[in-house]
Amino acid sequence: MALRVRVPKEIKTYKERIIGTMDLRQLICATIAFIYSAGIIYFLVWKLHWSMDSAGNVLIPLDMPVLAFGWIRPKGMPLEKYIGIILHYQQMNGLRIYENRKEVSLHVHKNRGKIKEYKEDRP
Repeated sequence: MALRVRVPKEIKTYKERIIGTMDLRQLICATIAFIYSAGIIYFLVWKLHWSMDSAGNVLIPLDMPVLAFGWIRPKGMPLEKYIGIILHYQQMNGLRIYENRKEVSLHVHKNRGKIKEYKEDRP
């Protein structure tokens, strides 16, 4: 008699849960947000004598970026990797290596050094 075991189609989608439904990345981001939120609340409420509502209104926009790094995964990538790719794309100088027209060939020939540098920079 054969033993059957169900295997998920995509093993990369598995995330180890640490506490409840939070994985380690989310737990670390939530801890960082909690620690600096406590510091900001202490400063605003106890030192500057703001109301708790006003301090909360200041705190929410400050917490969102830190929490976004834990929960948002665009295209299945961590947020910092996705932002790095977008920034790298924005900084590219737009040189193309196509040599199908005469004026493009001249441009490529004149900028051959830059193209080689670009190829070496790529991972």
